[in-house]
Amino acid sequence: MIRNSYNKKIIHCNLMQAFVSTAHNENAAVVIHNTRSCSSIALRAYFGLRERASGADTVKLGSGNNLFCTALTDKDAVFGGGEKLEQCLLDICRVRNPEYILVACGCVPGVVGDDTEAIC
Repeated sequence: MIRNSYNKKIIHCNLMQAFVSTAHNENAAVVIHNTRSCSSIALRAYFGLRERASGADTVKLGSGNNLFCTALTDKDAVFGGGEKLEQCLLDICRVRNPEYILVACGCVPGVVGDDTEAIC
């Protein structure tokens, strides 16, 4: 998941690429299941790319109000964030009723061992 960027010599993950294709679909919901800092970086990068879209119809890009994150804390990194993801998914279904929900997991849920597939 970690890769080198030859342009800026920064090591980063592919979390943003996991959800960016679905983020433009207003009928979908996208959940980033990861820590607050990683989610923030991915979301800021996504909105930065939207501002720089050349020749793109910004109306078709969507408003971004379908993006959510579980914002895992240090405690969740130790004990798991499954309950937080489950509550997030239930809240999204209750409030938005999307056609589908994409859950993009970062490194922390993978290391902790959250059974994301079973929760979804």
